[in-house]
Amino acid sequence: MYIEVGKNKDGYWNNERFAEQMRIAVLMFEELYPGAEAIFMLDWSGGHTKKPEDGLNANAMHVNPGGKQPHMRDGTWQGRPQKIGQRGLKAVLQERGLFTAGMKQEDMSRVLGDCLDFKRQKTIVEEIVETWGRYKHRVVMVPKFH
Repeated sequence: MYIEVGKNKDGYWNNERFAEQMRIAVLMFEELYPGAEAIFMLDWSGGHTKKPEDGLNANAMHVNPGGKQPHMRDGTWQGRPQKIGQRGLKAVLQERGLFTAGMKQEDMSRVLGDCLDFKRQKTIVEEIVETWGRYKHRVVMVPKFH
């Protein structure tokens, strides 16, 4: 199978196509090597590192609630679940006791992005590989500029 690249043809190679390819790869691996662990080594291309639409991503959040920011899944702060949704950077940081008066949006994004739940947000590909099959598999990202 091949794709004809172009706007009026099969479109372009993107994360959705790659994600589908990874689902198939996991199932093929399990068929060929039942019970074995697959390790997929990937580089840092945008298609490999894209986060889920509802994934925790401080850079996609606005300062205030609502608007066109994505609706994010729940986070975890100090061992307790925390609703993130579309609450905005300021509200989430205030609830975590991390907001300081005078913070700019980039400061808020950096501070929230450094929180473990945001740092540990897996990519779409990692979520597929780790949950799609019957067995445990993993993704290893090779160093940038390898």
